[in-house]
Amino acid sequence: MPVYFPFKPYECQNNYMAKVITALKNSENALLESPTGTGKTLSLLCATLAWLKAEREKYRSGKIDGELPKIIYCSRTHSQLAQVQKELANTAFEPRTVLIASRDHLCVNQSINMNKGFALNAACRNAQKGLSPCIFYKNRDKGKTQMPWKAMDIEELHKLAQREQYCPYFANKDRASAADLVFMPYNYLIDEKIQENFEIEYANSIIIFDEAHNVAPTAEDVSSFELKAKYLEQSLTEIH
Repeated sequence: MPVYFPFKPYECQNNYMAKVITALKNSENALLESPTGTGKTLSLLCATLAWLKAEREKYRSGKIDGELPKIIYCSRTHSQLAQVQKELANTAFEPRTVLIASRDHLCVNQSINMNKGFALNAACRNAQKGLSPCIFYKNRDKGKTQMPWKAMDIEELHKLAQREQYCPYFANKDRASAADLVFMPYNYLIDEKIQENFEIEYANSIIIFDEAHNVAPTAEDVSSFELKAKYLEQSLTEIH
């Protein structure tokens, strides 16, 4: 399988890409590691996108049926994903990409984005149907149809959305099903409550956990909750 790489790959990069492609062809899980500085992110992107390109060519020629797979690329934080997006810009591939993020990261309406978490979500819902509807939400179809498919980090999405007057949160949410490559932090995939907010087809997808040693603590955080001592004290008081 031809893989377009920005320069002549080292032997360790060739080996890494070969293992990636073997796993993809055989629909296998793979646990791959490579020392720091060996360009594993670039190798991973090039190998996976080369395989996806080959699959799309088979689909267009009628050699395979069914839905085409997409790539779900996960890392721990948005800043780490931004580094991956920069690596993608160095490749010859131009997949349709989407960055999944919360309203806390993507809301550009300055009248409501001073809120955070549940307060911001509530303010957003009110602004969608209030007497003074959010102009950015009102233009969500503009964002869905006119936003470029190139990889953009949160800062780039903000600048473009503010200039063009549309909501990047809803634009990316609306376009996720049509993307070739979806970037998201781990918890957006692991946490079922967050997962339900975005209509992404995970079946038949290639799911990549970059820097996978961070997955376990993220899963622990998602499955944990705080139980404060004062609540226990109140429970004991009510029992007595």
